[in-house]
Amino acid sequence: MFYERTTPGGVITLDKGVAGSIIKREVSRFDGKILLSGPKSKYYKNETVDKLADDGAFFDMGGADGERTLRVYVVIKLGVSIGGVTEQLIKAISESIFELIGVKVCVSIIIKGVLSKNFSKREIEVNGK
Repeated sequence: MFYERTTPGGVITLDKGVAGSIIKREVSRFDGKILLSGPKSKYYKNETVDKLADDGAFFDMGGADGERTLRVYVVIKLGVSIGGVTEQLIKAISESIFELIGVKVCVSIIIKGVLSKNFSKREIEVNGK
């Protein structure tokens, strides 16, 4: 379990299933410009994303000293602005999690490759503020 908070109305929990659902929803808003990937550069086409389990195959959760971190693995399509889409994705994921549990999470996007006709492996990490 990544985070748990007790409120008068009950317990709010952020685990891998909830985080995975948020990530899939936010990535799907980019209309295929960003694809989810695993840490070993295997990417998932958009039609298979809905079938992916929300178990952390495409992200890692962690944290130390009270800081919560979320690392999301993606592949981007050729011609897409790395800075632009990663900034938007980091903001969208962070805001969705904050709205849900009221806690800030440090989101990092790891670009595992660029996809055109061929796949070119990369290892670019973009960290949220």
